[in-house]
Amino acid sequence: MGRVKLQIKRIENNTNRQVTFSKRRNGLIKKAYELSILCDIDIALIMFSPSGRLSHFSGKRRIEDVLMRYVDLPDHDRGGYGGFVIKIYSYIMFDLFYPYCIFI
Repeated sequence: MGRVKLQIKRIENNTNRQVTFSKRRNGLIKKAYELSILCDIDIALIMFSPSGRLSHFSGKRRIEDVLMRYVDLPDHDRGGYGGFVIKIYSYIMFDLFYPYCIFI
């Protein structure tokens, strides 16, 4: 007998949502790792839990390197999200390298 097909919808209970995320996060990271090894690809995975905690994974290359490779693509190859990702990348890189800058 097979498993029951779960309906994919938002989990309303905060505790249950956090528990589900915690259980599935490791499985998603494992799948990303396996895909990066099996297909010899660069991969970057960034997630925020329902409580706002950061989880991330990168394969052989650093997340910054994978994002930079994406940023360097022509606009038509980015699938419409290029500007948004560039803004996030710029913010992350500026914040990482210049965390104590004061703007005058």
